[in-house]
Amino acid sequence: MQALKKLLAVTFKLVIFIGVIGGGYYSYQRYTTELEEEELSELPTVIAAVRDITVAVSATGILQPVKIVEIKSKASGEILEMPVEMGDFLEAGALIAQIDTRILDQELKQVAADYESAEIRLQIGQRQFIRAESLYAEDLISQNDLEISKQNFTSAESQFIRAEASLELARERLEDTTVTAPISGTIIAKTVEQGQIIASSTNNVSGGTVLIQMADLSELEIRTLVDEIDIGNVKAGLGIKSTVEAFADMNFEGEVMKIEPQAVVQQSVTTFPVLSRIDNSRGLLLPGMNADVSIIIKERSNVLTVSNEAVRSPEDAREVIQLLGLDARVGVLQSSLVTPLEKPTHSDSVSASMREPGDWANGNSDNGHADSRETVTKARPVGGIQGDKDSRQEPAVVFVLDVDGRFHAREIVTGVRDWETSEVLAGLEEGEELVLLPSTSLLRSQQDIRDRFARQNTVVSLPGQ
Repeated sequence: MQALKKLLAVTFKLVIFIGVIGGGYYSYQRYTTELEEEELSELPTVIAAVRDITVAVSATGILQPVKIVEIKSKASGEILEMPVEMGDFLEAGALIAQIDTRILDQELKQVAADYESAEIRLQIGQRQFIRAESLYAEDLISQNDLEISKQNFTSAESQFIRAEASLELARERLEDTTVTAPISGTIIAKTVEQGQIIASSTNNVSGGTVLIQMADLSELEIRTLVDEIDIGNVKAGLGIKSTVEAFADMNFEGEVMKIEPQAVVQQSVTTFPVLSRIDNSRGLLLPGMNADVSIIIKERSNVLTVSNEAVRSPEDAREVIQLLGLDARVGVLQSSLVTPLEKPTHSDSVSASMREPGDWANGNSDNGHADSRETVTKARPVGGIQGDKDSRQEPAVVFVLDVDGRFHAREIVTGVRDWETSEVLAGLEEGEELVLLPSTSLLRSQQDIRDRFARQNTVVSLPGQ
C-alpha cells in the first residue's frame, strides 16, 4: 500500500513535469513562429536604382612642392638691397638681392686697364712683325730678327687674350652681385636680410649662403602610403581626388605619377609610397597641408546598382535558403556570359513567388512538405554582357520582393563595387525592390537555439528507468 502511494505521487509529479515542459515548448514554438512571421513581414527593403559608382583607394599624405629651388649668390659681400619677403610671387628675372659692388668695381677698372694695355701691345707687335717680314723679304734683316719679331707678336697676342678673358670674368662677377629669380614661383623660405654679409656659393667650401627658397605652387605633389593589398590596383595615370580640412567642401583633382618600388614597413604593416600631383592653379593649397586622397580605380556613370547589404554570394545564399526552408538550388554562374533575367514559368511562380513569408520561414509548401523544386530564377548565358572588358564580373544572389509582398531568390551578375553599392550587369531591372534578409550568422544562431530546445524536450525519461 505504501509503495502504491509512492508510485502515484511520482507519477503525479511526472505528469505535472511533462505538462509544464510541453506547455513551455508549445508556447515557445508559437512565439518564435509569430515572431519570425512578424520579422519577415517587416523586413527592410532597398530599390535597384541607376546612379554613379566609384571604386577608390583612400590614403592620407602631406602636400609638398614638386620642386624647390635654393637661391644663392655667386658673389660674396654685404646685401645692400633685398626687396622680397616670404610668400611673394616672383616672375623669372625679378630682383631678389643686390650685393655690394665696390670691390668688384675696382677690380673691373684694373682689369679694363690691363686689357687696354694688352690691346695696344698687340697692335704694336702686329705692326712690327709685318714690317720685319717686309725687311726680311728684301734681305735687310736676318732670319733671327724675323723670328724675334714673330715671338714678340705672339706673346702680345696671348697677353691680349688673357686680358680679354679677365675683363669678361670681372664683368660676370660684377653682374653676379645682382641676384635674380631663375624661375617664376613663390618664396617659401627666406634665410637672410638686408645688411647681412653672405658667402659666395662658388668660392666657399661650405657651398655659400642660401638667400631664399622658391617653388612653383601651381602644381603640388603628395606622397601617400598605400597598403600592399590595394597597391596592385594602383598605377601611373589614374586620377585622384583630394580634400583638405581648410576647404572641406572642395575636391582638388590630380593624377598618379609613379609608385616607388621600395616598401615602407611601419608597425608590421607594409605599404608602398605613391606620388601624385594635384592641380593648384587657384592657389588655395599650401605646402604642408594634410590631405585625404582618393585614388580612382574604377568609375561608372549611370549604371544600375543595388545596396551591398542585399547582395549574397551563391554559397551564402544557399545557406540562407536552407535556413529559411526554401530548399532551392543556387548554381554558380559563368560571369562572362549572362543576359537579363528569364521569365519564370507558372510552376516556378507558384513555388518561388506565391508563398507566404511564414511559409518561407517554416519551410512548408502548399502540400505541407518542403518544396524541392527550383525556386531561384536564373539568367541564361548568351553572347554579351553590359560593362567594359576590364569590368569585374561575379555571380551573386538577391531576394526580390514581388508586388504582392512575397519574395524569391534571383541570380544576378555584379560588376565593380564600392563600400555601399554594387554594379549590376545582369539579372535586375531598375526599380525592382529587394529584401534585406538577416545575416547568415543570425539565422544560424536562431536555428541552433531552436534545435537545442527541441532536443531537450523531445524525450523525457521516467524516474527509475
